[in-house]
Amino acid sequence: MMSSTQDPARLDLDGLVVTSHADAGVMVVVLDGTADQFTSDRLTDFFAKVHASAVNTNVPAVVLDMRRLEFMNSSSFKALVNWVSNIHDLEPDRRYRIRVQSNTAIPWQKRSLQSLTYFAVDLVTVEYPPLA
Repeated sequence: MMSSTQDPARLDLDGLVVTSHADAGVMVVVLDGTADQFTSDRLTDFFAKVHASAVNTNVPAVVLDMRRLEFMNSSSFKALVNWVSNIHDLEPDRRYRIRVQSNTAIPWQKRSLQSLTYFAVDLVTVEYPPLA
């Protein structure tokens, strides 16, 4: 059974922990664990809250740290695609970018995130920083 905390900056589900915080004027969202069909609806809701906050605070970018995300099924990946689509639907001057931090040791990330950058060339970039 899934459980969650009441803190909107943290989503704690069986096998997946999602957190968000501000860092030097940029919003940072961290995904840790496994995002599967059991977490996709909650992940969709979390991304919607992040989107609303990013728009309301007029941040230039959101860093999406996926370096510790071991697996993401298609339902959860669709939540990410929907988030990007919501950014694209904004007026151009209200759009922000998503800087995805990826882990080169996790093969699915390279394939999937490369496809996401093709879908949203002007909104999504993928970075490969080392794990801290």
